[in-house]
Amino acid sequence: MLQADKLFVDDWNLIVADDHRLLGRMLREGAICGPNQCGGRAVDGQLGQLLAEGKRGRSHPDEIILVNPFGLAIEDLAIAKHVFQHARALGLGIRRDR
Repeated sequence: MLQADKLFVDDWNLIVADDHRLLGRMLREGAICGPNQCGGRAVDGQLGQLLAEGKRGRSHPDEIILVNPFGLAIEDLAIAKHVFQHARALGLGIRRDR
């Protein structure tokens, strides 16, 4: 995680408030810090900044980007939709009527 070229989170405030998950623990231990808040391994930004503010993500093909989206259930729904559509196109799964 510390060797990733860039580190993005969905919401920095969720990391700050989290005592149990890895990034929250790393913050408390001083291993990471918020965007523009330290000279060490800082979070490069939030996902919204990539979309709305034009913050640069990948700079070159070999760059390692780590994203921690634990607060965005909407991503789970988006992925589930694609999995469902792909399974349906392949004729996989079981249809259950209510």
